[in-house]
Amino acid sequence: MRILKKILLWGVMALSAGPVAAMNKDFKMPETKVSMETCLRAALTRRAGDIEKLEFMVKKDGPAYEIEIRDNDTTEWEYTCHANTGEIVGEDREVNLRDPLFKAKIKVTDTEAKKAVLTTYPGKILQTEYEMKLDGRAVYEFDVRTSGEGGKEIKVEVDTATGEIIESGEKIYQIGREPDEMVR
Repeated sequence: MRILKKILLWGVMALSAGPVAAMNKDFKMPETKVSMETCLRAALTRRAGDIEKLEFMVKKDGPAYEIEIRDNDTTEWEYTCHANTGEIVGEDREVNLRDPLFKAKIKVTDTEAKKAVLTTYPGKILQTEYEMKLDGRAVYEFDVRTSGEGGKEIKVEVDTATGEIIESGEKIYQIGREPDEMVR
């Protein structure tokens, strides 16, 4: 519960001073019907552990919170909670390229996937993650800063077997960082 309070405090600070203050005056924060707290509780009900990061996204099917939890085995899990229903609509396990299940699914390299992503979303790849979906699919997850004035950060998932973009969404804000994102 201490982690939940810390995340909520970070959220209030980030929204009052960070991204909102720096946003374009025409920006309108997407409305939600469910609170961040409700989604945090829903994710923690699925997986006990420490919350590493929370991102607020706008996807094709509406606003969502992506909550990353590190469990007691130090495995990182990503839960997607629909911000209008409070339902957990996605659960992914983060892996590395050496993971045998992930490696077995690769038919499209991450270099090929990056090219496809940058064709759809011209810009710069900021980060790459490797994930296993509950249905057994392996995906590359790319954070892209789009080029041009007012570049946006887009999160894009690509199926490692087909090269198909299976999901994308605009990141509105992020609270917290994973240890590998920290500046060293």
